[in-house]
Amino acid sequence: MSLWLCLPFCVFAADETTDMAWEEQAFREMELEERSLEVNEGELQLLDEPPKEPVHYHHNRLFVSGNSLATGWVLLYQCHTGLDRVPSLQVVYNRQRTRKLKIESVRNISRAWVEGHTVQLEHVGQDSKLCVTAETRALVKAERRYYLKNGPFMRQFLDGFYPMRVRVEVFYPATLLKLKSIKPAEAAASVKTGAGYADLDVWSVGRLFTEFEFTPAAD
Repeated sequence: MSLWLCLPFCVFAADETTDMAWEEQAFREMELEERSLEVNEGELQLLDEPPKEPVHYHHNRLFVSGNSLATGWVLLYQCHTGLDRVPSLQVVYNRQRTRKLKIESVRNISRAWVEGHTVQLEHVGQDSKLCVTAETRALVKAERRYYLKNGPFMRQFLDGFYPMRVRVEVFYPATLLKLKSIKPAEAAASVKTGAGYADLDVWSVGRLFTEFEFTPAAD
């Protein structure tokens, strides 16, 4: 069995195994989703309502500080809930753009540890949860604008893509930055904003990229 779950700043991969019980369980869960949704080949599809079966919930909180404007580094707090039940997973982060990676909490995962720029997991059970913190160089400046980019968020199995819930919360200094726009534009109805805060929360299938565009507050 080969299972890929690709997310912002990271890729999840389940190693090949001879543990048939885990394989059969994973296939059963995928078959349930196939019956409720045609297999997607990677083209982004935003869902009007969540799938009937529980799926992976990927939640990011990004904290942009005044120092981030000069360095591009932002604080990331990231949680994965309801990971696919497989014998082993590895969360692989971009080596050049990630530092200070740390596991904050785990639930229903027999073993989890940081190894270089990865988080290694063994025996992921039902109703699992993994939360980590790190610093990620995700903020890019171009002329007088700043762009916070994430993605691709995707959950891939063999040649198909399957539903997941993606939430990206951004906290930024309202005295320094003003939110200009959010992509994808078709997700605008699901975005909540406030002073120094933006919250994008969608159900998606395929490859999802997000972008938060800012201008200086004085402009």
